[in-house]
Amino acid sequence: MIEIKNLTVKFDTKCAVDDLSFTINDGEIFGLIGHNGAGKSTTIKSLVSILEPTSGEIYFNNLLLKSNRLECKRQIGYVPDSPDMFLTLSAFEYWSLVASIYEIDNKTRDDILNRYCKLFNMIGVEHQEISSFSHGMRQKVFVIGAFDTPDILEREGYQVVKKSSSADIILVESIGFDAMMRIASLCPLNADEAVVIKSLLKGKKVLVPVESFDFHQFKQTSKALLFQDLQEQYEKLLRYGVQFYKKEELLSLLEESTCGENNKPLNDVTKNETQPKSVEKVGLLTEKKLIEMNLSDHDRIRIKKGMIVTALAKDYLKRHNIIIEE
Repeated sequence: MIEIKNLTVKFDTKCAVDDLSFTINDGEIFGLIGHNGAGKSTTIKSLVSILEPTSGEIYFNNLLLKSNRLECKRQIGYVPDSPDMFLTLSAFEYWSLVASIYEIDNKTRDDILNRYCKLFNMIGVEHQEISSFSHGMRQKVFVIGAFDTPDILEREGYQVVKKSSSADIILVESIGFDAMMRIASLCPLNADEAVVIKSLLKGKKVLVPVESFDFHQFKQTSKALLFQDLQEQYEKLLRYGVQFYKKEELLSLLEESTCGENNKPLNDVTKNETQPKSVEKVGLLTEKKLIEMNLSDHDRIRIKKGMIVTALAKDYLKRHNIIIEE
């Protein structure tokens, strides 16, 4: 159940949402209808913690969102109208990314994908790039991804394995400038900011959108000393281990981060009688490249020594029993 009590959201002097209250019961389909600027998107963004309300309270199953953001987020599947950040991924890569963020094991992921790909008529297009889909097809991809949240899966009857300590990469999709300043000062205001700091303390990689800390916009308006302080905060975040990314760079960053131990290539000494196919001289072997090679189950491929094989490529090779030789 979702409860919104006296929600108000203001942007400077403009009031986008004014003292809004309503309740959505479990299993209920609820629509927000209004003209442009009525506050529909602002309300939804407040529900999923993209925006911080000016006042009011939001509850998920009696949990106050402001004090229990992580627990509440495990109950939410969010499908924005234009999720442009992930268009360079294939549908399967996106679903795998969401599953890894929520620490869903591969078997549960594959079971849920098999079910919903049939339901949404997505069989056979799982490995195509999302940017090649129509708007409706893209929405199907992100609706299926929304089912990869643990509490939704558990309500569907799946047993979800949660390993909070196993995630090596923390991907932050949206975070405010003020929040980044608090992280730089090691003074978290809420649970989300605390998770980022704890992850950095544990040596994990934290990926943050570059626009979240765009201090350069103040160069022409702020005093030189203040701008210098902002620059020092930015450099401090880099030293802590924060990595700022642009949307078009996200896929390559994730591929670099999810390669095998010490970036060593896969190696299998098993041989069969068929002539192995050679991979072109590239430094990174991705799932997309393997699909383009039109490999069959139990094929062999030959790669150059030192080539990096991404985690999704390894998963593809394992599913199809493909053998790698150097």
